[in-house]
Order: sequence, then structure tokens, then C-alpha cells
Amino acid sequence: MILKKHQQSNYQKYLTTVHERCLLEKYDKAKIFGYVQGYYGELKFFEMIKAFKNIHIIWDVSLELPNRCQYDFIVITESTVFHFEVKNFSGFYSYRRGSFKSEKGYVQKDVLQQLEEAHHNLNGFLAQHGYTQKLVSRIVLINDNLELHGFDGDERFLFPADLKKVQNYLSSCNVVTKEMTQLGQHLVKLHKQANPNERIHYYDFNQLKKGLKCTNCNAIAIEGIKQKQAMKCVRCGHKISNQMAVLQAYEEIETLTNRLPTKKEIVEWTGLHEKTVRRLLMKNYDFNGVTSDRKYYRKKDNHF
Repeated sequence: MILKKHQQSNYQKYLTTVHERCLLEKYDKAKIFGYVQGYYGELKFFEMIKAFKNIHIIWDVSLELPNRCQYDFIVITESTVFHFEVKNFSGFYSYRRGSFKSEKGYVQKDVLQQLEEAHHNLNGFLAQHGYTQKLVSRIVLINDNLELHGFDGDERFLFPADLKKVQNYLSSCNVVTKEMTQLGQHLVKLHKQANPNERIHYYDFNQLKKGLKCTNCNAIAIEGIKQKQAMKCVRCGHKISNQMAVLQAYEEIETLTNRLPTKKEIVEWTGLHEKTVRRLLMKNYDFNGVTSDRKYYRKKDNHF
């Protein structure tokens, strides 16, 4: 059972929305690169384990135990709690004393130290609250294209060839206990979504490249289809309805501006006719004000 999936922080959501709409500052550029690379590695691992029924999966949880630690995956079975940290390194890397260095000089330091700290905090939590499962922590090197030099054989690392054993073990689990469910719900309840150190630098909205971003290929290349109530990505062919286009435009503009979008902005963003946009906004959002100055607000049950 999947108890929690990855949910973007406000900063991650902003970066993925603004990416390729303008030149990013160096800090933001590094952050979006790291986030996207990490996310697709975690997604690959999630796809490998999501179908197993008698386990509880928590994907991306931040806990204060009491120190704040982020866990990529916590997988709960009857006898064992697995903590997996996923690294999506690709290309040539050298390994030395728990740190990785790429051919281009990129360094990720103290990977093992971070794993051990997270393990220690979670193990203390389990003991404090009387949970009986043992805890196993591993680093998953998920990318098949990783060529690692200097590796010392530390068993805490799992390579792609090792993951079949993980799948076989998880698929063999045949019972879900009350304790498993209580632990999973406990951890999800303790999740802290907002990072107090995150700050968003908002780029000038008027200088950003306009247009819907394709949810399939991420290209800003969505155009209307003549005589159809739909739009299509000119790069990959992915189609969305006009209604979904308006909902997505509202979401993107709100994220990029940190305020309510206007009807005019959504018309410019989508290229749809003004009457179509107004009709779909009135259908899907609460509103007040006269036509020329109308504000559209999210309905409580309206989630893109």
C-alpha cells in the first residue's frame, strides 16, 4: 500500500514551472538540475516497488526526530523497516570514504554519514515508541549508466543488479499487520512539508516565456486544435482538453506570480478565445466582482 507519494515543496514547484521560461540564476539552476535528476531516480525506484501489496510505502518524508532528516523511501514490512536513499548518479564517478566525485568535479560529500545519521534518528524513534521491526538502511545507486571507480564493496550500497533481490523479498511479504499500519500512519502524520530555510526568488513575470508546459515532455509547446475542444503539444503530440488547459494555466500563473491570475493572462497563456476561458473559469472557480475586474478563486474541491 502506498501511504505517501512525493509532493513538491513550494520552491520545487516554482522552479519546475519557471524552468526554461528565462535564464535562471546560478543557485536556482543548480537546484533544478539536482531536483530533476533526483526525482527521476526516485520515480524509477518507486515504479519497481509500487505494485507489491503487503508492504507500506512512504515516498519522501521529512521528520524531526529530533534533528530534521529527509527520507527518500521508508518501506514497512512485518519484520523490517527499510530506509532507502536513492542516488541517480550517471557517468564516471570516483568513490572515497563515503563521498562521490564526478568526472566534471561535482562532489557529493558524506553520503554514508548522512545515511547513518538518518538511520540513527529513525532507529531511536522506533525504539522510543515501541515498534518491534528492525531497521535496515541502504543507498540505492539506481542509474545503469554509473561507472564507479574506487568502490570498496560496502554492503550498504545497492547497485541496479542488486535490486531484483529487493523486489523478490518485498514480493514475498504476505501479511499486513496492525503494527505496520500504525507505524506508517504515525510517520506520515509527523511529516514536515515546508522547509523553513527555503526562499523563492520570483523572476519578473512579464519577462517570462508564456505558454503551457506539456506535462508529458515539459516543452512549452501547447497549441489549440482547430474545431476541437482540445490542445496538443507540437513536440510530442500529447493532448489535453480546453478545460484542463485553463486549469493548468491558472496553476502555472498562480505559481509564477504568487497571486490570483487574471482572465486576460490565461487567454494569453493558452491562446484560447476569451469567451472560452471565461466560461471555463466560471465553471471551475468561485468568483466575485464585475466582468472587467472579476477575481477567480479556487473552489475547495478544485485541485489540478
